[in-house]
Amino acid sequence: MTAIMLCGRQDRALPRELSRVLSVCGGVCLDTDEEISVKPECRFLLVQKDRPPRWRTQAGVCVLPPDTGGLHRWQVPAGFVAVAPSDAPAALRMLERQGAPAVACGMSAADTVTLSSIHEGRAVVCLQRVLTTLSGEKVEPGDYPIGLAAPISPYGLMAGIAILLLAGEDPAAALTSAMV
Repeated sequence: MTAIMLCGRQDRALPRELSRVLSVCGGVCLDTDEEISVKPECRFLLVQKDRPPRWRTQAGVCVLPPDTGGLHRWQVPAGFVAVAPSDAPAALRMLERQGAPAVACGMSAADTVTLSSIHEGRAVVCLQRVLTTLSGEKVEPGDYPIGLAAPISPYGLMAGIAILLLAGEDPAAALTSAMV
């Protein structure tokens, strides 16, 4: 099971969007201050807490929000990789100060994960440079065409694909027959 921590104040849409993308490659369990939802088929554990939890796991993913308010209390745990929007300079500065590994998501050539296109009903997400999974495997750059069943934010889509890649999932194989 891949642990995913939603850092800082997240809007309500991002956890739902991440769950949509991640559910294509397995079940998603949810742990928030108000609810715990566990399914036997869970492949991902999505944790959203008001305060930073203590982690006792060797690896995982921290997802930073597009709005970086309240991140000053958050520390990326050892073994975790941060997924961050590249247009959030405060988040990127925090990650740099912590020395945390990060995958930048955005619309520039400097970003690791970007969108080459997004239209009604379809999108293409691009991995622009080699990425190392949580287990240490290398993933080569490539394009991932995705069918969209409903609208999704660009960051929610890019962050979801980044998590799948970090978890060692093959989005191309999973997304050929499924719609996000």
